[in-house]
Amino acid sequence: MVASPLILGVDLGTSSLKAVLYTDRMEQLCSVRRGYAPPGASVTAEGWWQALLSALPELAGRAELSRVACVSFSGYNAFVGVDRALRQTTPVMLYYNTAPCAYMGKLFQDCDGQYVFHRSCANLFGSGIMAPGIRWLRDQQSEAYASTDCFLFSNGYVAARLTGQRTMDASRASLTALHDPRGAALTWDEDLCRFFGISPAKLPAIKNCWEAVGTVMPEAASVTGLPAGIPVAVGSMDSLCAALGNGITGAEQMLDIGGSAGGLACVSDRPRAHARLYLSRYALPGRWCNNAPLMSSARLFDWFCEKLAPGWSMEDFIRAVDASPCFARGLMFLPYVGGARYPYWSMDTQGHFLHFSPECTISDMARAVVEGLSCAYRSILTDLEALGVPAPQCIVAAGGDTRFGTWVQSRANYLRIPYHLNDTPEVSAKGAALLGANQIGLIPDLAAYLSAHASAHQIVEPEEPAAAFAEHYQAFQADCGLLYQHIPSRDW
Repeated sequence: MVASPLILGVDLGTSSLKAVLYTDRMEQLCSVRRGYAPPGASVTAEGWWQALLSALPELAGRAELSRVACVSFSGYNAFVGVDRALRQTTPVMLYYNTAPCAYMGKLFQDCDGQYVFHRSCANLFGSGIMAPGIRWLRDQQSEAYASTDCFLFSNGYVAARLTGQRTMDASRASLTALHDPRGAALTWDEDLCRFFGISPAKLPAIKNCWEAVGTVMPEAASVTGLPAGIPVAVGSMDSLCAALGNGITGAEQMLDIGGSAGGLACVSDRPRAHARLYLSRYALPGRWCNNAPLMSSARLFDWFCEKLAPGWSMEDFIRAVDASPCFARGLMFLPYVGGARYPYWSMDTQGHFLHFSPECTISDMARAVVEGLSCAYRSILTDLEALGVPAPQCIVAAGGDTRFGTWVQSRANYLRIPYHLNDTPEVSAKGAALLGANQIGLIPDLAAYLSAHASAHQIVEPEEPAAAFAEHYQAFQADCGLLYQHIPSRDW
């Protein structure tokens, strides 16, 4: 009897790599997590590779790696320059690195931002956009730029170590400001490359998310234990892999991105450009994704425990939130701490606690953080509705955020849409594995497969009275309008 094939989904997250094996029925067989670097150390491209090399032997102890038929990736927003031998030449540029944003503000005017947006649907002044990061490296670290053969995102780098091929998935290319995600061609915009002063020769080939990068080279097989010659799918950016792993195929559902940054994402059958939102090609043919990422979401809970309540654990934070009444006795928190992606795309923001009263406690402050973030989510939904995105039947979420019941309930209350919670572990890795299964023909029609396997293990309905949550949201918006009115509006 021939053993059934396995799919390896690799999720490169903000702080760690998750390697997950799936059966040909997309059932999770086993998973391993590895961090990239010790606390306080800088993340490196070699760290991504070593995390995979460290994870694979443990997987091999639980399943036969010789059965792996395809590898596919989910990658977070971090890119690096490499030379021809794939040795790192520049620092890893992380999405929350604000230096390129400030530099763009010094180099360019709003009219330049309008030009870039109309050609690429990307925000010139936003963090996490590749072209400003490369331009900053070119001007600030000229020797590193000159020695760079190619710039690769996290998933593209590890795929290159396996295959020798330099590629970028189309979803991530959409957020470079060097490519137009609305057209059919998977090409770099030469005019934008000239605008930024970036050589197109330093950019990798763009591939659809379901396409193969290449195959595992013999030398990579010898160090990983993976079979030589198996295809490596290019995969997708982490939030889109999470959407795929959560079964999202169209506008009837939205994704709560969750995790450290958070935000909402929706899928549609036509591209909708908005200066405050990411627009990217989706991991299904003929679909696009609008993605509104915050700079910090769940990361603010860790910030609160570290800075405002030293000694608190996350469990302490959750207990404090639950001890405070809804609306936190009138206390308001604006969650744009240390700069903002959505909605301001500016590093010129600060977080604020407002409307303190003598009755307010540290528990109320914790509750205000949760509700302020929920109001930020409501703002995203409002912008999506203004784009013509139909109101979804539900918002789908999975992962660690869903274990914090009050946080989920708060988002449902302010968005006034039911939350469907999936019990799928490592949902981004599953999305990557689904693309791998599609690549080798196990799942020839991903959209049909996902529609047939949609389910939710728990549904969280909005609480009443709706008017009270709407009133608190309007107060949040009014406070934002007063405190951030100095930030230019860039709704081109």
